[in-house]
Amino acid sequence: MVKRIMAIIFIPEILCEFSYSGRGNKKRPFEKLLVNKIIFESVLTIKKFATADNAANEIEQVIKCVLIQTPFKIKDKLKMARNLLNLRFLAGILRMLMPETPIAEMWRGAEVN
Repeated sequence: MVKRIMAIIFIPEILCEFSYSGRGNKKRPFEKLLVNKIIFESVLTIKKFATADNAANEIEQVIKCVLIQTPFKIKDKLKMARNLLNLRFLAGILRMLMPETPIAEMWRGAEVN
């Protein structure tokens, strides 16, 4: 639930600017934001979490995890986009060199749009 809320509220590039408690001058503390309090209160209104003994600790751990993982997810998306671009470039070259042969045959079943 916490991950969904954070995905709706924030874009990943903004989350990269924060760590949960702040790290020196590099990142700003997320725990001091009003939105942190709003996330806690909204999740605790759900019956499943309201009855849990350590719900606040679990919510905090999920927020920390999201803040830590976000830069890596952005990096992975950029890497996938570059790979797709390279693949399309190679497919274009193959189409120019061998216009009659379907791309799928050249790559033994790999489909490229």
